[in-house]
Amino acid sequence: MSFLEISQWCNPRSVLVVNEAGKLKRLNCPFTVICIDAVGDLDEFMLYQVSSVKMTEQGKIVYNVAGNFFFHSAFKIIEQ
Repeated sequence: MSFLEISQWCNPRSVLVVNEAGKLKRLNCPFTVICIDAVGDLDEFMLYQVSSVKMTEQGKIVYNVAGNFFFHSAFKIIEQ
């Protein structure tokens, strides 16, 4: 998929997720996550707000939490 194709679906102010009902849903920032793997100064099992979303050059999704970027795999989205 080209950068142009990706940019049509992705932006720094939201993320697309498939909810438990199997529906595609766009979550706009800020959205709430729970930290499932302590990273940086963030504590495991604490709730945090994602203020923006980016993609690394390697195609990995990172969340801006508390002013720093962390891989999305360290968090679970709390259904909104």
